Amino acid sequence: MKTLKGLDASYARGSRASRDGATSISRAPDDRVAERHQARAVEWMEASGASRVWTRPVSSELTAGQHQAGTCRMGCDPTTWVTAAHGRVHGHDNLWVMDGSVHVTNGGVNPVLNIYALAFRNAEELARC
Repeated sequence: MKTLKGLDASYARGSRASRDGATSISRAPDDRVAERHQARAVEWMEASGASRVWTRPVSSELTAGQHQAGTCRMGCDPTTWVTAAHGRVHGHDNLWVMDGSVHVTNGGVNPVLNIYALAFRNAEELARC
């Protein structure tokens, strides 16, 4: 398995059963990588002058805090995809989608920056129309 700089091969893994036998879906980055990232973020905040930093235990269990995405995916074929490349709904000249719905899938971290970038990109195209 290829690795990314600073991340080990355990970055991606499949589903697993929890202690109570329920299946949970692991999200990348895995718990160990997420714990390292969390520790590094705490270091950065403290180095920036934070007097107190709150964290939560890292867990790959599914929670109500999941970010839904991909319900209006972008693509060229109107029979398969909801929106065109910049979020315009196929068959509707004045209807655009510019939120997490056009974001195909989420990784293991909060997708807000990706969603902002897509919305900004799509808004620029809307402004040109």
